[in-house]
Order: sequence, then structure tokens, then C-alpha cells
Amino acid sequence: MAELSNVHIVNQRRWSTAFFVQDDWRATDRLTLNLGLRYDFMTPSYEADNRMANFDPATGTLVFASDGSLQDRTLVKPDRNNFGPRIGIVYQANERTVVRGGYGIFYNPIDRIGSEDQLALNPPGLINNNQTVTSTTTPVFFLRDGFPATTSDPANVVYSRLPIRAANPSGVNAQFQQFAAGIERQLGREFVVSADFVGNIGRNIAVLRNLNQPANGNGARPYPDFAHIQWRDPIGESRYRGVDVSAEKRFGSGYSWRVAYTLSDSRDQAPEHLAATSGRQQDTNDIEAWEGPSDFDVRHRFVGNFVAELPFGDGRAVDLGGVGNAVLGGWTVSGIYTARSGRPFTVTQGSLEGATWMPNQVGDAEGAQDVDDWFNVNAFERVPSGVFGNTRRNSLRGPGYVAFDMSVQKRVTFTSRVAASLRWDVFNLFNRANFGNPNSNITGSNAGTISTLAGDPRVMQFSFRLFF
Repeated sequence: MAELSNVHIVNQRRWSTAFFVQDDWRATDRLTLNLGLRYDFMTPSYEADNRMANFDPATGTLVFASDGSLQDRTLVKPDRNNFGPRIGIVYQANERTVVRGGYGIFYNPIDRIGSEDQLALNPPGLINNNQTVTSTTTPVFFLRDGFPATTSDPANVVYSRLPIRAANPSGVNAQFQQFAAGIERQLGREFVVSADFVGNIGRNIAVLRNLNQPANGNGARPYPDFAHIQWRDPIGESRYRGVDVSAEKRFGSGYSWRVAYTLSDSRDQAPEHLAATSGRQQDTNDIEAWEGPSDFDVRHRFVGNFVAELPFGDGRAVDLGGVGNAVLGGWTVSGIYTARSGRPFTVTQGSLEGATWMPNQVGDAEGAQDVDDWFNVNAFERVPSGVFGNTRRNSLRGPGYVAFDMSVQKRVTFTSRVAASLRWDVFNLFNRANFGNPNSNITGSNAGTISTLAGDPRVMQFSFRLFF
């Protein structure tokens, strides 16, 4: 048995243009404005010989590229409205206090979801996994004779056996509005504290969904002559809100340190397709039901770091003289401590036609939160094939993360022009086991258990550097 394919060379092309203007305006002695405007334009993909096809939901048929306008060749309307204004504000309230803020609109002029939305990978330009030829007594064909001519005949295409790549022809680009406001205050000569509010709102984010999902999950297909239609649709939204606070002692008296804490909330219904841990939406026609914490959402994060020079050596607090200074002088110790809360995960019962298949939640999902029983598997009940379960995306949280990295460095000066440094770095100094999220497919025998790590065990490295 052989499945025959006709592979062609795809010669896809794009072109883009961008320009911006920007200026700093000192409105008063205390107020400075940074004003700007950027414009971006990038064409949708087109193929050198117009070998592209898109799906038209209105007629239930494929439409094909042709010579003519850019839209005729790309089958997607170019988005020419990507104007992004920017403004930054800095106000010096007094000699020790600065208030700052900013706002800007940004665009993603290219949305590519792997190969699954590439219109040049559609029949009849590309025919794959379409024909099956079976023989139990003689070879199907000899490679020396090439593929049978029928494999390249568009008339033999059976669309109900092929995945179709398709895109919403509106072609609107994803837009992100970013804004921030904060205050910074200097305390004494070396200490600085700050607090900032940061936000991001995303619109028109590309989502990949099955346009031909059976009605209600297990009914008739809207387009019975086709199979899976992978439809890129700019309907996704996202929202991030966060507060950052920090305190810093600038380097002086041989040491410095900084601590920072972030409290944030990130939500969307459009996870990044190629890196999504939550998968695709269960019901392709109800994108709002897929809203939940972002796959990368971290509610709490704390980071602290320090750099300290040991007080031994010439001109330092402790001068030990010749040999003592040579051995104990020139040492620097630094470290970084990182801690965060757990990332979200989705309880599933597998996938169905590229969509995440959800069970019903019938009880309290709280488990022992250890590696053998992180969540209560019995709180979820499997549903029949094609039935949409009521479990919410990313409704549970995995383990947190803690690590401390340290570095010790010795600097040796030979002459005014030659010096060297010997350095020892230790990552995850205390060898803490940082666990990954649990196995969340309830059909597996390991459901609820943790079998992966979110970070490396203790790792050490030594380095020597010569300066001349």
C-alpha cells in the first residue's frame, strides 16, 4: 500500500515598508514629551506563479489566485491602516521624584501559524495524502518510472480526505495597545524606589480554528465535501495588567542590591499556536468560551540580586598586606534569587480533530499538590466523543518555582596592561527540584502526577579570562 503525494516548490514572497517620525519636546523645565508616529505595511504572502487557493465560506468552494491586484494574488485583503502613535511623558516633580508614563499602538504585520495557514500548500498546487494504491502481489510502481501521472491530476483530488489551509480574507493585522505609568523616588544618595503600572491590550490576534467542525461537536459538517478546514481568523483578544515595585541600592561602599516584585494578570482566548500548552479552542464557534489565564500567566514574581566586593586588599577596609591581599583581595560575590507562583494548565481528555477535548468538572479539583497527586482526577468526568465538556481552560495552577544562582569571581592584576579573572558560577545553588505542570489528560494512567521538571538541577561552571 502506498499513499502518493505531488510535492511542488513553493515560491512565496512578501514585501514590506515602514517609516516613523519622532521628536523630544521639552515643554517646560520639568516636563518632557517624546512624540512619535510609526507606519507599517507588509503584504500578505503571494506565490510567484499564483499557485494559491483559499476557502470561501459563502459558497463552500475554493477560490484561486490570479494575476491582477495584490488581493487577487494573495486572496487576502492587505491591511493598509497600521498607523501607530506613540507618546512618552516624564515629569520631574522635584529633585528626587520623577513621574513617567507612556502609550503606544503596535502592529504585528505578519501572522504565520506554522504551515497550517499557508495558502500555497493547498490543492491543486499541492496534493498530499490524497490517493491510496494497494497491491499484495506486485509493486505499486517503480521509482525509476516516476510517480504515476494520475497523482498529479487535479481531477483526482478528493477534498474530503485533505486538510485545507484557509484564511479570513479581511486580512486585518493584530494590534496591541501598550501603556504604563509610574513614579520613581530617590532616597538619600544611593537608594531608589519605584512603582509602575503596566498594561497591554491585544486585538485582532490570529486564531487557528476548524471552520468545518461538526455541528455541536458530533453532528453534520457545515461543508460535507471537505474535511478539516484550518481557518486563520483575526478574532483573538488578550489583556495584561501588572504592577511592578522595586527598591535598589546603587553600587557604593563595595556593594549593591535590588529587589523587584510583580503582581500581574494575563488573560486571552488566543494562545500562541506553535507554543500553546492549552491547545486550540474546544468549540470552534465559541471563541469566548476559551478565554482564560494565558499559558504564560504568572500571578506573583519576586527577583532579588546583589553584588558585593569582599573588603580585603589595598585601599579596602581590611588591608592584610602582601600575601594576605594577594590571596583574599580582588574577590567579588554576586547572586540572583528568583521565585514565582505556578503557571496555569488545562485538564483535558485528549484532542478531537485538532481541538482540545474537555471533560466535565463534577467536583472540587483541589488535590494533595504533590508529585503523585497534584489535582483531584476524580473531580473530572469523561464525556462521549464529540460532546463539549464544561471544564474551563487553564483553570488550575501548577507548582511554583524557586532558584538561587551565585557567582564568585577573583580578579588578578599582573601589570597595568595585563589582568585575569577566575570565575565560578553555580546555577540553582541549593539544587531545588522545580517541578513542571502535572499530566492533565485524565484518560492517561499518569493523570494528576508530575513527571517533568521546570528547571535544571544544580549546574556549575568554571571560567578563566585573560585581559591584555
